[in-house]
Amino acid sequence: MNAFKQAFKAMFAVDDFCEEAIIDGNVVKVVCSSIVDQIAWGDVGAENPASFTLIVDVDDIQKPRINSKVQFRGDTYKVSYSELDSAGTSYKLYLVEESTGIK
Repeated sequence: MNAFKQAFKAMFAVDDFCEEAIIDGNVVKVVCSSIVDQIAWGDVGAENPASFTLIVDVDDIQKPRINSKVQFRGDTYKVSYSELDSAGTSYKLYLVEESTGIK
C-alpha cells in the first residue's frame, strides 16, 4: 500500500472526520464538504437546492452512476457527477437535491 493510500485509510479510521451515508443500499463512511443551501431562481420559481460533495473510499463502493440515490443525514440526494482521484483511492460524489434537474 502506498503512502497516499495509507494516509487516506488513516483519515477514514478517525470518526471525527467521517459520517455514514447509504449508497446503493450499503452503509459506507464518507467525508462531507460544506453544504451549499441557497435559493436560486429556476423555470418554475424559487428553488432551494442543496449541493455538496462526499468523498468515499473506492474499496467501499462501485463506480457511482449519475442520478444514483444517496441517503445522508436523513435526506435523499442524487449523484450529479463523480470523479475518481488521481491516485485511484477515492470517489468524489457531487450531490444535489433529489428533485433537481432531470430524473
